[in-house]
Amino acid sequence: MGWFFNFKEKSQTWNEASGVFLFFAVGASIAMVSQIYNIPGSFTNYMLVWILLCTPLIYLLKSHALALLHLVYATVYACNYGYANGSKAPWLFLVLLLLLLPYYITLIKSKPKANITSIFNWLLPISLIITLGAFITKFDELIFLSYIILFGLFYNLGKLPVFNNLKLRQKGYLVLGSFGTVVLLLIASFRWVWEDVFRISSFSGKEITLVIVLFVVAFGVLIYLFLKKQAEKFNLFHYIFIIMTILFFIGLQNDISPTIITNILLLVLGINAIKIGVDKMHFGVLNYGLVIITALIFCRFFDTNMSFVIRGLLFVIVGIGFFTTNYIMLKKQKSKETKILK
Repeated sequence: MGWFFNFKEKSQTWNEASGVFLFFAVGASIAMVSQIYNIPGSFTNYMLVWILLCTPLIYLLKSHALALLHLVYATVYACNYGYANGSKAPWLFLVLLLLLLPYYITLIKSKPKANITSIFNWLLPISLIITLGAFITKFDELIFLSYIILFGLFYNLGKLPVFNNLKLRQKGYLVLGSFGTVVLLLIASFRWVWEDVFRISSFSGKEITLVIVLFVVAFGVLIYLFLKKQAEKFNLFHYIFIIMTILFFIGLQNDISPTIITNILLLVLGINAIKIGVDKMHFGVLNYGLVIITALIFCRFFDTNMSFVIRGLLFVIVGIGFFTTNYIMLKKQKSKETKILK
């Protein structure tokens, strides 16, 4: 295989093609040798050896495809090791991510607006979202807390200067952090979640250590945003992971107040998103705020005794609100464009 590396002035296409070929050749070779010589081993060990052997190729060939394969197969490894076993956390997955991190950081610095960087901005947080649950093996209640902190971390990462100037479709951290936070808050807005799911009053072991580390990292990113003057003082999305962490431990003792506060937080988040959308003249953010409020109203239909007439009227009011807000916004935008042209 040495001739692959001795080829001078390799094009990017050659690097990508040869990198993908070598990646699957290594996997096939390991499987063939194991089959011929009857070498015992599990699927997760096979995946781990395969990924580690191919990691140097990412930096030798500077192949984007290899880096993506590394991330995808590392995620598959973590899922098979963690979710399949049930009692073992895939800690080596973090090592695999750390091996990929220098390549990703180089992309962010050299090609912040490139398509490949945007792909990584989505795939890396998605990978962490998929695998995080595999690290919580004993106290299932901590899954909610760890995810709310993770989404808070993603949102604040998305506000870093290096990501803040990108288009919305390139802001994987920001979009996933915001959307994930809203979904978890909608789940936590039901009283039965605090009554039936969050039952344990004390925790121990590696799981709580993982949650603490996540919280410290998320809080550190928030402090960094304040130092760089990138954090918006009245944007509740920045601080929601802190509030929900406090509410989580309150909810272990009292199931009423956290539910009420969670509903208020959702309402404030929706209004906040509407305000941001209006200030920035962004229809997507505006309608996102309206959707949050609509989802909150819809969820309350399942745990309140309102009549169908009132429910129908509320939906009509919400629909009128959607139309009116977008109409006013459109008129303001047209008025602004007219003034610019004059």
